Amino acid sequence: MCVSLNPMDDIANKDLIFKGKVEHIDTLFMGKLAKDNQWSTLLKLAWGYPRWAKLLKQAGDRIKPTEYNQWLASEFWEETRYRVKYKVVTAYKAPKLDVIEVETGGKTEGRAIGQEEMVFAKGNIKSGYETKRRCFAFSYFWRTDMGDLSYQKVLDSYWLKQQQLASALGLSPHNPRLLYEQGQLYLQYRDLDAAEWSFRELAWYHPNDIAVKVGLTQVDFYRSLTKTDELSKKQGYEQALAEFNAILRIAPNNKEARHGQTLALLYLGRTTEVAKNAKDFSEFDDSYKVNESINLKNFFAGRRLAGANFNRAHLYQFNFTKADLRNANFVGAFIEYCNFTAANLANAKFTGLTNFEDLPSEKNNFTKANLRHADFSHASLSRFDFSQADLTGTNFSNANLVDCKFDNSLAR
Repeated sequence: MCVSLNPMDDIANKDLIFKGKVEHIDTLFMGKLAKDNQWSTLLKLAWGYPRWAKLLKQAGDRIKPTEYNQWLASEFWEETRYRVKYKVVTAYKAPKLDVIEVETGGKTEGRAIGQEEMVFAKGNIKSGYETKRRCFAFSYFWRTDMGDLSYQKVLDSYWLKQQQLASALGLSPHNPRLLYEQGQLYLQYRDLDAAEWSFRELAWYHPNDIAVKVGLTQVDFYRSLTKTDELSKKQGYEQALAEFNAILRIAPNNKEARHGQTLALLYLGRTTEVAKNAKDFSEFDDSYKVNESINLKNFFAGRRLAGANFNRAHLYQFNFTKADLRNANFVGAFIEYCNFTAANLANAKFTGLTNFEDLPSEKNNFTKANLRHADFSHASLSRFDFSQADLTGTNFSNANLVDCKFDNSLAR
């Protein structure tokens, strides 16, 4: 998907991110290594595809071997792929390897031996990595090409935190707090293999620490989010839910387990079982529910959610009518076409609010809402309706308020 998610979400959606120097490029035709003048092999690959076979036969008589790869790329760019070997310069989200190979489709896009480039890819060590160069890296290049270094700063921050924890663990290798902190850092960026390694290292030296069960259950739960078939996803959620419930019986105040329990119940559609005091909805995303028959759009309406955390949540067409959302945190959330009519949002934070394409969030309804001392600073707002809302002390500094409505609002 070539969309510009916010940096944290975009990093979480990639399996591999690193800066590398191109060492070697192999040309692949229909998934097979293509070498100069291997016409008979290529004809076998193209068997059953008349256009390809015809062009290959014609080319066999007139294309010089030295021009072969260039011709292949120009005529068959949709069927031609490249296996690029990189020497790793900076590993942001990558296995600990000096050299990594990545397959890329389409055209070479000016790639040359010795060139340094940022690589964003999907896959794993076992089955290999692949990328669509500009598409997979769209969010990164979209910013950097305009001089916006915000994405690079997030990557640099993640890399620095990894180095700091690795250094601390070098001095105290079996420290349970550091191992757990390392695992949670990897989880935050969905580096699940690395997170599992940290938690299993913790399990080896501290098998009775409840943090082991918490961390490994989180890894299993997040892996379930990416499953595509309904049955596997449902089974994954139910297994994780059972584990989170077991943890909460021993440690009822464990915030990670409570968060996991809340999301698992929502995605399973078991909304009546969500704890009345559940307040952590960070990273909630309606698209992860087991099936489309589950309707969560009205779950938050009228609920007591003072102090709730919606950081990095994806909220599209959700109903928050008359909900108690005092001191709620919506920083980093995607909010679009949501209804906050008559909700109590005193002191709530919407700082820097944008939608997932970094365009203004649109058409959110705050009619008659209590927004006393709420913070919309640096938020990009478009067509928000603040009619009859209480805006006493509301902070709109440096906010984009294009086409917003403030009819009969108070104290703007």
